[in-house]
Amino acid sequence: MNPNQESTEEQAAETAEQMDAHNIGGGVIETYVIKNPQGSPDFRHFTFNNGATGINAGLCRVTIEKNPQTWPEMLAADINGAAPKEEETS
Repeated sequence: MNPNQESTEEQAAETAEQMDAHNIGGGVIETYVIKNPQGSPDFRHFTFNNGATGINAGLCRVTIEKNPQTWPEMLAADINGAAPKEEETS
């Protein structure tokens, strides 16, 4: 297990605010919890307005901390890539 995947409620809320300020994925619309079988803190994940879901809040937080200049582009690429694709019509 990667401890970077863990996040508190406060950490997840702060991370969501940072991503919302940059309109990543059209904004976070939900934060949900997956219980950590080894105790607290739990695993928190985001669902975005663009339909991307299952994005780990702790890993987003670490990306922001380690890449202060480029994190918006990095997370936008990942989250936009995780969004469901519209089917092409002919």
